[in-house]
Amino acid sequence: MPIPTTVLNKIRYSANQWSVPVINHWPVEIVVEGAVTSTPQYYPIGEVSVAWNNSDWQNIRVGQLWCIWSGSDLVSYGVVRKDATSSTLYIDGKSGGDSGIAQNINYSITAGQTIRVYTVMPLWGLLSRIKNGTFLKKFDIPYDGSGANPPPVLNMGKWQQHFVGDDGTVTISFDASRSFGWLERTITGYNWVLPPSATIISGSTTSSSVTFTLPEGFHLIECTITDSAGASMTGYRPVWVNSDNYPAFSEQYAFSIGSDAQDREGRNVSLSIFGDIDYSTLLMGM
Repeated sequence: MPIPTTVLNKIRYSANQWSVPVINHWPVEIVVEGAVTSTPQYYPIGEVSVAWNNSDWQNIRVGQLWCIWSGSDLVSYGVVRKDATSSTLYIDGKSGGDSGIAQNINYSITAGQTIRVYTVMPLWGLLSRIKNGTFLKKFDIPYDGSGANPPPVLNMGKWQQHFVGDDGTVTISFDASRSFGWLERTITGYNWVLPPSATIISGSTTSSSVTFTLPEGFHLIECTITDSAGASMTGYRPVWVNSDNYPAFSEQYAFSIGSDAQDREGRNVSLSIFGDIDYSTLLMGM
């Protein structure tokens, strides 16, 4: 007989928690898939011509992971560096074996290969380069007056993880009111992009804070702020809503903690996972 949700919520209450953390991982979910259409793609490259399978390319976000496959072989991977179009994916600059970048250089990017963009946003930087005496950022964007007109600082809070309530949802709040602009500028606009499954309880998509409900699953929250000089900044926060149908990673498999150390630079935790794990649910390097 399953444990009632009301009892589970009492067990999971913070005062009753033991030292083992509840662990979620960013799911390997495909935003959109397509086929490379141009051949050959000579290095260095910063964009790939693509025939998308559907219109979901409009959901691609800067910073998301992309991978190019030749059958089951990984050709290359990286992060999206600027907004995609109906026929082009703009990738972080690649050469035929960049030093310090662990990518497979045994294959060339060519027509017919499969390209996929994933929801996950790796902690990888978008590198600059110098070409023909011009210092470029994100491969092909010239440095401009952003030093004199810096974008505002977005503070929308931390990543969140929750368990559903009796009604199968959980109430979430995000607050970006602590964001600020440089040089005595003020924040003049907020724009929240919430999942379609969200139901707003208070605030709105244009207020500094918003409260809403979400069902079980993984969700991505987006916020863009604009300051009085017209500069803007966009940020993202993942939210995991755990349930019996969408359990936390630590509730799916038995695991043990080998080491747990924290200092001023962060926290390092070593985990051993036991059980039959479907590797399709894990990212490269996990």
